[in-house]
This record gives sequence, structure tokens and C-alpha cells, in this order.
Amino acid sequence: MNEQKQVLIIVGLLLALGLASIYLSWLFESRGVASDFTFYKSEIAVNGNIINEKLYYSPNEGYRDLFRNFISPVVPSGSPGSNAIVISDVECQQGDAYYYGKYGAFCTFSGTVDCDKTQLQYFDFVEPNEYGCTKKGITKSETFFYPGNNYWIQATYNFIPENLFESNGSYYLKFVAYSPGRHPAMVRGENLIVTGNVLMKNEFSANENVVLYLPVDKNDYSGAGILPLDFSKGEGTSFLSYLLNVRTILALLPSALFYLIWLFLGKERVDPQLPKILTEYPKKRKGWEVALYFNTPFLRTGKEFFSSMLL
Repeated sequence: MNEQKQVLIIVGLLLALGLASIYLSWLFESRGVASDFTFYKSEIAVNGNIINEKLYYSPNEGYRDLFRNFISPVVPSGSPGSNAIVISDVECQQGDAYYYGKYGAFCTFSGTVDCDKTQLQYFDFVEPNEYGCTKKGITKSETFFYPGNNYWIQATYNFIPENLFESNGSYYLKFVAYSPGRHPAMVRGENLIVTGNVLMKNEFSANENVVLYLPVDKNDYSGAGILPLDFSKGEGTSFLSYLLNVRTILALLPSALFYLIWLFLGKERVDPQLPKILTEYPKKRKGWEVALYFNTPFLRTGKEFFSSMLL
């Protein structure tokens, strides 16, 4: 077996191992849990575009806060714009309830709503665009939610859409409740309890959007665009689209590096005009070197040696 075939076999094996690792990772994420710690159960009650959400957590280690963040911006009530979340209430099983808006708004909920931004000095570890529960004034070294216990947080909010979706004369608000990697695999009626007038799938893998379609009156959303809706199209992440990420590059990199190193640094030097037993052109020799090599015993000088010095 020549060198090139050996290299191709090694590259093929490395590629197969890389693709297998990518597929197993995709399969695990699609059937397993989210990539980061998150809730294990969600209860959603829908009333028009008003959503009441209750999330259940079971920490695997100590945490200072439990929170739920959004991709769409969280904004205060009355803010202009669309494709936004307006939070009206947050409740906690234990601790102090808060929300931190995308553009700096901050409110706490303890019987009354307090939107004094100076409170942020007591919540210095919270992040914009989330709601959650924690202990006011807690330090980085403290723990408030302990492993082995179950907790819940709850919020009421409404979603302001940028577009409505039309299908067979009916109009829907498309609400992406949870994005890929931010939720576990979910099954309606088990760890995803949804009540109210809503259209949705019954099962969601961990690497796809959890999408709710809320029937609405288009006259209530005069400024929203209208887009066609095709329920036959899935919202998930296909294996092909999953391939286009950083992990894929890292998985396939060893085979590419091996081939490039061989091609530029380790490839056998061959030429069709040379005998197969030679791997490179013979080096040019000086006349006196040839004279030495062909005088026995080797390295003995003679008249040929001195005459060759003149060449």
C-alpha cells in the first residue's frame, strides 16, 4: 500500500470519528436537556396576548438567584416599539422578585411595584433582559437556592408582535416561548402545561424553538405586518443546520490538519522519471567527492582526487 492510500485511510477515519461525534452530540441535545442549567417544567396560561408563566427549578448546585431571560427585549409598560416583552408582575416561592429590562429599566415586586433604579446596587449580579428571584443584598459568596430542593418563579407579561401570521383567513401571534438550548426536551401535558386558546406541537426537542401560535383579531394590531403561515414547516434545528457551528469545525479540524501537514511537510517526493526506489533527486556532488567515493578504500586520495579539485 503506497503512502497516499495510507494517508487517505487515516483522513477518512478521522473524518468518520468527527462526524460521529457531531451526530451523537446533536442526538443527545435533541432528546436530552438544555446546554445550560434551566427549568425542568413550565406552566403557561394564555389569555389573548397575556401570558402567565410558572417555571420550576431543581438546582444541581447552590445559586444566588433563579431567573428566566428573553431574546426579545424586555421593556416597561407604555414603551414604543414591537417584538418586545412587557412584564407586569413577578412572584417568587422565596426571595425578592425583580425584572431587569433590556434598556436599563429595573423593578421589584413585593406587594407593590417599585421601579426605582437605585435598587440595582443591591442586585449587582443580575443581568439585563430577565426576570427572577433572589435575596436583596446577597453577596457573591452566599447561596440562596440549594441543591436537592425544588423552587418556582412566576411572571405575567404580554408580547407585542412585530408581525401577525395569516393562515386560511385566521390571524395568529407567533410567540417563541423558549429558544434552543434554553429549555429541556418538552412534552405537552407532562413538563409543558399550556392552557388557553393556543396552537402548538405536542413535543419539542431541546434544540428547537418552543413556539405558541395565539389566535388574535388583526384589528387589535393595526401597526403589525402580515406574513403567510405554513404550519407544515418545523421550528426545529435540523442535523444539517446543526453542522454549521463551531463544534463542527473543531470536530473536523484534526483530519484537515493531518492532511495539510502531510501535503506540505511530510509528503514523499516522487517523480515519474525516477526509479521507484528513489524518493528524491540525487544531490549534486563535487568532483573531488566523487573521486573519494570511488577510490577504495574510501577516502584515499590519489591523482584523480587532486585533478578533480580543478573541476
